[in-house]
Amino acid sequence: MTLLPSLKRFFSDQNRFPDGPGSPRLGDSRGAKLADGTELYVVPASRGGACFVSARVEVCHRGLLPQQIAWSAYSGHGGLTIYGLAGNQVASIEVRWPGGHRATGLTANVFSVTRPFEAKSIRALPLLGRLVVRYRDGRPPATVELR
Repeated sequence: MTLLPSLKRFFSDQNRFPDGPGSPRLGDSRGAKLADGTELYVVPASRGGACFVSARVEVCHRGLLPQQIAWSAYSGHGGLTIYGLAGNQVASIEVRWPGGHRATGLTANVFSVTRPFEAKSIRALPLLGRLVVRYRDGRPPATVELR
């Protein structure tokens, strides 16, 4: 993947805001492939958190939620792709929605899954669902509502 120009522009745009991510830590970045085939870079930022950058995705997370994940989503031809970072204690993540569920892939702390999704209009968006997070250390599963 050759995204360096896009990556530099993205960080420059984000740092116009006082709480921007800071500088990209390129030496600590890595490539990942999402469930729908999208290739992206996971780039740690100097002010903490991490950013996802590709031709399709540009988003930063300041850190993990209390459930030990940070997530984003986008819709495409294959449905709704939900992706993000998971803490080291996360063993598995499942997305559940009315009428279905699907386990996410989890590799090197990056997770993603594509679920069926069809929005007929902005006024009638279906429920996105929720993520169920299971842990290695035996604590009870946690839930994150997708909004």
